[in-house]
Amino acid sequence: MFRTIVLSTCLFAWAAPSICAQQAGERVVVTAPFETKIGDKKVDAVYSGDIHTVLAVDGKWAALDGVRGWVARQNVMSLPSAKKFYEARIKKNVRDYDAIASLGMIQYEQGDYVAAFTQLNEAIKLNKNNAMIWNWRGIVLNAQQKYNAAIVDFTEALRINPKFAFAYHNRGLTRFEKGEFEEAIKDFDEAIKLEENRPEFYTHRGAAWHASGDEAKANADFDKAISISKRTVDALIGKGNVLLGRSEYDAANEQIAKALEIDPKNAKAVNLRGWVAYKQQRLDAAKADLDTAIELAPAFPVPYNNRGVLLVDQKQFDAATKDFTKALELAPDTAIYHTNRGNALFGKGDFKAAVADYSKAVELTPDLTDALNGLAWFLATCPDASLRDPAKAEELAKKLVGLTKAEDWSYLDTLAASLAAAGKFDEAVKQQTRAAELAPADKRTVCTARKELYQQQKPYVEGGPK
Repeated sequence: MFRTIVLSTCLFAWAAPSICAQQAGERVVVTAPFETKIGDKKVDAVYSGDIHTVLAVDGKWAALDGVRGWVARQNVMSLPSAKKFYEARIKKNVRDYDAIASLGMIQYEQGDYVAAFTQLNEAIKLNKNNAMIWNWRGIVLNAQQKYNAAIVDFTEALRINPKFAFAYHNRGLTRFEKGEFEEAIKDFDEAIKLEENRPEFYTHRGAAWHASGDEAKANADFDKAISISKRTVDALIGKGNVLLGRSEYDAANEQIAKALEIDPKNAKAVNLRGWVAYKQQRLDAAKADLDTAIELAPAFPVPYNNRGVLLVDQKQFDAATKDFTKALELAPDTAIYHTNRGNALFGKGDFKAAVADYSKAVELTPDLTDALNGLAWFLATCPDASLRDPAKAEELAKKLVGLTKAEDWSYLDTLAASLAAAGKFDEAVKQQTRAAELAPADKRTVCTARKELYQQQKPYVEGGPK
């Protein structure tokens, strides 16, 4: 989650219309900067233009995601109302860069990245020394997957204001998106040094630790975030992801349930619950949750991808291809989406399109095991002999086995198929024997059948994806 804040720096005072948030789950814009308190103790601050989700409403007060304490409902308004409010300010003063930038971020929130970028460019022309606006433009660039340009903008924000914790945080998020987890962690470290009580900083550093394989540090950061604010939904989802990776499905669902109790319309939590159900082979429940996640957040690519995976399992290849294509429209340079669409295309017999997707995935992320496995399997086993390339398949499979230290049965199985396709049947039998030893019980029959095929000096030709 990017924290999209702009300080109210205009010389003109404007009275915000009193259009209150009415229900939990609504996205709202804060229209006045002020501190939040619990009793007499200051616990947080909100800023003009800040965009949040309402978590709870109590009379004249609203609880917002990412904000400790309660906010007066008279100081928040719906996105359409806030858009009109800032447009009116700009009509009165065309140089009101604060209103121009705030309008841009409402357009970003509504998914109009081109309009948002145009507004923020205009705001920067009017005030090149406002770190907040550079930060905002970086957020828009990140959403467009223009990661390097986004990093430039966050870095400029930090040049203007070296103590701008959220610029470090947002640059860290962008580096996370690029897969630069070590650099992302460094940025989150700097953000935490500057503001040690921001739960989202720990949440996102936890996600980076998790992605880099350090579950202990990930859990510690998620727990720290929750200790600061029990309403930190993303930290609960993070803990759910860690537990999912351990196949602790019931425990994962407990964390997801806590997240949805706080934010019932959280698409990430609903998507994760659907993915846990898929892993448990509760396919109807999985499909229902993934459908709901898409309804809640149509611009969120992950549930399209996850639903596509489920559809491939059910051999509904046309429907799966549509879902992966939609995910790629939303996130074009995501290697796993290309890999998965390659699987769907392979399944439906569109072999040339499948190999193009597998190849693109490997180009985008050369060490992505799913991509390497998909392409190697295709080149070794494709029914269209003209598209097979045993030498390339063997090269990719050996890289794959090396990356995983020869401990994954499926990748050894792919290597064996590649060797058999090249006529190296003795080596194929050796690798297939090892694959069968490592395979789970429900896969050993398949491994044994392929081994017998190689012993008969015959390659394996597949009708679909691995």
